[in-house]
Amino acid sequence: MKNIAFIFFFVLLLPLYSLAQDYEPMLQEGSFWDVCSMDHDTGCYQYPRRFYLDEEIEFNGNTYYKLRKHQIVNSEGGAINCFGPPGSEYTFVETTFTYSNVYIREDIIEKKVYVWAVEPWNGGTSYQEFILYDFTLEIGDILPANTYSHFYSGSDMVVTQVYYDADNRKTIWLESDGGGYYYEYTEGVGGTSGIISPVLEIFEAPDWLYCHGNAENQNECSGYLGTNDFIEKSFNIYPNPVQKTLFVESENSSSLELFNILGKQIYSNKNKKKYSIDMSNYTEGFYLLKVTDMVDGYVKTFKIVVE
Repeated sequence: MKNIAFIFFFVLLLPLYSLAQDYEPMLQEGSFWDVCSMDHDTGCYQYPRRFYLDEEIEFNGNTYYKLRKHQIVNSEGGAINCFGPPGSEYTFVETTFTYSNVYIREDIIEKKVYVWAVEPWNGGTSYQEFILYDFTLEIGDILPANTYSHFYSGSDMVVTQVYYDADNRKTIWLESDGGGYYYEYTEGVGGTSGIISPVLEIFEAPDWLYCHGNAENQNECSGYLGTNDFIEKSFNIYPNPVQKTLFVESENSSSLELFNILGKQIYSNKNKKKYSIDMSNYTEGFYLLKVTDMVDGYVKTFKIVVE
């Protein structure tokens, strides 16, 4: 009878075990995120810092991680005012850091990441829990406006695309109902703006995630600009600003999607290494070009200016 009870209990646990195995956790031992802010006018990547998982702390019955912020410096230990071209060497100051006022936890069964933070809108002063990432979402699902990761968009975010990379990690692409904002986050990594940064605006890029790693896989982040070094070299897009024809070249076959400032897709193509896009019929202004490497599934979004 005891054996039967054990088998029954084991069978009940199997779905939960399988669910956890199909999901790559974002918060792992030694996880870190290298983030900086981009100035589109100068092309400089400024204010670089590294976020590290630190010790655990409990709030309201849940266990969260503290987040340390380390300054990133150049190879000589000096301040970085502008990264310059991708491939610039950098390191980080390990002994000096500050703590973020945002705390983070992950539920691998729910496939969700939460933060314990002060309400970022309406001048909030008290801490509460917010959803940061929800990896259960599918196309057509909505992430509510009060989700921490896109609080200042002021609107719900709709999932318009879901795809998987070469490591079978799920990536979710969201766009705001009224246009003007978009967001993307990936299993095991987080958002394109970094671990706790808000959504990207069409006209601005508050923060960019340059490199991510953990104790098991450092991704060479301590020496170079990590995966974005590869990505920038893989996608060659010119001229920008553009008046007539925009050329896109990639090492591998890629897919292209062009969006206007309202978030509407106005062009798409795929399965090529070289593209030429006639931009002469588009009005002057800003556009977003989303390029997806069809070999490894990596995505890079570029701001295109039509003159």
